[in-house]
Parts: sequence; structure tokens; C-alpha cells
Amino acid sequence: MKILILFLSIRLVFGSDIVVSNIEKCAEMAKYYIETHNVTTAELAIIVSTCEGVKGPCGSGLGGGFQATIYNGNCNKTLYLNARERAPTQYDPNDTRAVAYIGVPSTLKGYEYLYKMNMCGTHPVLPWKDLFTKNIKFAEELSEATLAQTLRRIADEGPVSSLYKKDGYLHKKMVADLTEVNSHVKSSDILGYTVKTLKPFRHTCLSYKVATTRIPGSGSTFILGCKIVTAALPKLYNLSPEKRFLFMYHTLRYMYSLKPYLRSKHVDIGEIFDNSELIAKSILRKIDKPWTKKTITQFGNYTMRINPPRHRRKVGTANMVMKRGKYAISLTATINYGCGSGLKSPRLGFYYNNQLRDFDDSETPNRPAGQKNPQSAISATVLYSKRNNPVFQIGSAGGSYIIGSIFNTFYNYFVNNMTLVNANKAGRCLPLYNGHDETLRCESTVSENIKSIFKGFGFSESFNSKSGQVTACSTARKKPEAAFDHRRGGGIYIKN
Repeated sequence: MKILILFLSIRLVFGSDIVVSNIEKCAEMAKYYIETHNVTTAELAIIVSTCEGVKGPCGSGLGGGFQATIYNGNCNKTLYLNARERAPTQYDPNDTRAVAYIGVPSTLKGYEYLYKMNMCGTHPVLPWKDLFTKNIKFAEELSEATLAQTLRRIADEGPVSSLYKKDGYLHKKMVADLTEVNSHVKSSDILGYTVKTLKPFRHTCLSYKVATTRIPGSGSTFILGCKIVTAALPKLYNLSPEKRFLFMYHTLRYMYSLKPYLRSKHVDIGEIFDNSELIAKSILRKIDKPWTKKTITQFGNYTMRINPPRHRRKVGTANMVMKRGKYAISLTATINYGCGSGLKSPRLGFYYNNQLRDFDDSETPNRPAGQKNPQSAISATVLYSKRNNPVFQIGSAGGSYIIGSIFNTFYNYFVNNMTLVNANKAGRCLPLYNGHDETLRCESTVSENIKSIFKGFGFSESFNSKSGQVTACSTARKKPEAAFDHRRGGGIYIKN
């Protein structure tokens, strides 16, 4: 009997439905669609992402794009969906006007792929039109009449949007908007946009498999951090809380130092992963010693042979996670900081992105170029078990803070054994690089001991900055857990 009860409880945990959004109304909307229509995880992604764009248009919306990591344990399939904004053919990096940084909006192309995606034989439950009913009403309630009308048009058109059709209704509206402000995005750029799908980065971490974003995302930084932790895990439990915190911080230094190299053809990421044990040993050996506050170029026995690219800072995203049973999606949407370009379409009712600010200098691997996706820190991630159960999902908003905020929460949960809510709420510290010089970003809620330690290492930064906005869920323990970030707010839906 005890074995049967345990088996049933495990099935209930892994078979649960979980949605975490940055907006409470969007979690409530997910509940309605699950309990009333039994929609798929992919349909939920469209509904919740649209909802976030209605209420939080400066973080996501139809004028931007998104990246998603998808895992369906029913057939053990993984997918990385790149619906990231792309530079127009005539992009001019020397043009510093806000509207010059607008990339080709790609959200609707991503939604089309999600809706048509046939993963493990899973098909949409609802007609396309019905996915937008609640969001149209929500936009009207918020007095966003123009956006509501746009959503109504999108719903009526079906998954293949007129935005990407020559002489299409939405296409002509967008071209008129962008021509009016002399944007570099032309009709041909919009018509030529396609999403890209790849296998995500996949590696073993702890006792799980990890699936995360590829370029233009930065999920491989998470894999490096997770492998360093895995190598050191037995010894971490013997450290004081302060030294465990320092280990996390030093791991983040390697993660942030790796990010600018990810696009380089001259860097072997796999070999760097293979050096994770040596990196862990090096951190443990020097954990309470002063360090040079510069970008790291030595990863165990692996030396970067090219000059370190310059770091840049970016913000302005929204992450959401959702799962139904074994089908999980972690999705990060983008507009960029300051409501993107600041241009709100008078014809369509949403903000246009300025994601092309995410390009780096012309001599770097992330150099600006037409028809290219700029790299981002986006690291939407799914961990799954040997039994093909998604056990942990995480992602974050916050631009350059994404890598650090995700890893702080992950580390607190798996190493410090906090509940997911407390792991997400705990004070964060992370390294940032202005050029190649390291600065410290720490929240005021970190312990006084931690503050004292960093001050002892010569950091004079104030401890008051908020860092990132994580959404996460877990079935790794006896009951399902979910957490939105109190720094931003949000909503949760859980059903066993």
C-alpha cells in the first residue's frame, strides 16, 4: 500500500499543470483556458504571452519577438524556437536614433509556429480565433481600443498573419508606421522573416538533462554554471553559508565572462564544459582570496585565444513558464528597455522593439549586420529527468541581469535547499562588466556578512539594486512549486 501511495504521489507531482506569469491576470486567464477548454501547453504559451503584451507592453508584445525552450516528455523531444527580432537588410549601426534600432517584429511568426507545431502528435484543442477572445476583452478593459482591434484582426485571420503577406492588412499598417518615422525596416524585411528551430543546448546537470537556448540566446552560460556546481556539490555542503555564496558569485564570473564569446567560431564551448571540474577546484581553492576584477580568459586548462569582446548591458524582457503534465515551455519575450523604441503604433496599438541595441562593437562576434539576430542573455531553460519528466523550468527578464538572476534562484533552490519561493526572493549578487572591468551588483536584502565580505574585497558599490525578474516552477520535490518574482509581481496557477 505504501508503495502504491508513493507511486501515485509521484505521478501527481510530475503530472501537474503549472503556469507562472509576471501578471496575475494572465495566470487567471491560463486557469480558465485549462479548466474550461483543456488547451495544450503551446496554446497556453500563445495566450499567456499575448496577455503579458496587453498588460505589460514594455516587456513583451506584438512589436517584439521571443525565444522558447520546449520539452515534451511524452516522446522525449526538445526544441529551441528562435522567434527573435532580426536586423533589416539596410541596417545602419551608425544611426543612433531610437527608431533605427527597431528589429523586424517576429512575435506573430513565433505564434504561428507554436500553433502549427506537431510535437508528439499534440494538436491544438481550440480554433486559432478562440485563443484571443479573453485577451481582446482584456485590452478593451484597459482602454486599449486600437490594440483590441488589432487582436481581433489577428484572431479572424488565422495563424498565417497578414503582417507577413504582401498587401496584407496588418502589413500595410506596419509599413506605414515604420515609413513614417524613417525606420530601416522595409516591407521586404517583414515579408522575408522566418523563425528558426534547432535542437536546444543539451547537457547533463546534477542528475538531470538540461535543455536551454542556443545563439542568439545565452543558455550555454547556464550549462557551464550548472556543471561547475555539479562538480563541486559534495564539498559545497561543508562550506559556511558565506563561502557557498562566494562560490556562486565566482561561478557567475565565469558564466558572464563566457557570454561574449558564444558567437565566436574560434571558441570550443564543449571543451570549456569539459573543464568545469577544474574550474570548480580553482574556485574552491581560492574562494576567500582576493581576485583580479577583470573578465576571465582562463577556463581551467582552456585559454581564450582571442581578445575578450566588450560587455554591454541590456534590459527589457518578460519570462513565463508553463507545463501540462510532461509538456513544458519556458518562453522569454522581448521589447527592450524604455518600452523598446518608445514608438507606440498609432495604427496597431503596440510598442515597437529596439532590440538592435543588443549588437556589440563591429570587431566582436556579435557585430551588427543586416539579416542577423542580435545576441541576448535569454536563457529560458527546462531540466528533465531520466523518466522524461520536466522537473524544473526557469527564465528571467532583466537583460544583462538574466544570467545572474536565474543562477541565484537555481543555486538557492538546489544547493541551499530553499523552497522555490524563498530561493527566488533571496537577495541576489552578480558581477557585471563595464568593458572588461568587473563591478558588483548586489541587493540590499543580502546578509550583512555578505556585504562585509564584498567590502573587504574592495567593492564600494551600494547594496540596493534590484536584479532581474525570474519566473520558475519545479516538480523536483514532493509537491509542485512555482514562483514569480516579488521584484515585479505576477501570478501562479497550479493544478495536481
